[in-house]
Amino acid sequence: MTLKNIMINLFFEKENAPRRRIDDIERELSDYFVCPFTIVTIPNEAPSTIPRITARNSLGNEMLNISQINLQYIISFSDHGATNAIDFIDNYYNVILKLYNIVKNTLKKETYYFGITCTIEKEEIDPIKYIKDKHLRSLKENIDEINLRYALVEGDKYYVNTLINNAKEAEIDLAIKPDGNNEINLEILSTSKLKVIKHAIQASIDVNDRYSFNLDEKYRTSEEEILLIIKRQKKKSMNLRRR
Repeated sequence: MTLKNIMINLFFEKENAPRRRIDDIERELSDYFVCPFTIVTIPNEAPSTIPRITARNSLGNEMLNISQINLQYIISFSDHGATNAIDFIDNYYNVILKLYNIVKNTLKKETYYFGITCTIEKEEIDPIKYIKDKHLRSLKENIDEINLRYALVEGDKYYVNTLINNAKEAEIDLAIKPDGNNEINLEILSTSKLKVIKHAIQASIDVNDRYSFNLDEKYRTSEEEILLIIKRQKKKSMNLRRR
């Protein structure tokens, strides 16, 4: 299996105007992302989950989104994934802790909980059959898509959410001519015009400490807790790779 992406989420006490602190945030993160960062021009009254600040690294494979209540950091890997997979998580300890400290010291907000999600992919000739045989043997035939999601509580502290699904990679026939103004609209394009070049199984594992926050509204995550969650994620993802 290969690692397709890693997503980091930090949920914090609401900051009505994070854009006012963009100079300080850029200064702290200039070693990781291209400056200047992008300010998203929406009113402060817009939904709090919509990013107000976005940034990318020089290669374009890492993205930062900051909303009024959430900081999200996404690392995407190449078409072939990360060959040494979960070991890549170790490379991001420093930037993850840097992001935590920006919430704590730059935005001066309490961080409620932290989560890390890894999406892993394995090429498989018939992924639907594989998932059915392994997890859902009672299903009927003629299934075209499958998503299996389950959530566990571990140690009376963490949520571990797992999503397993089939995936297809397709390419457009180069002979297709766009309708209208030089644009191929994938939303209304018949899949008969696409050539499937790969079938795969994807599994996303999300480990977070929101369960602790849900039990006790005074709970706050910490640097130590973040490192424990990352270690737990590594173990879960490595175990899944062996299946």
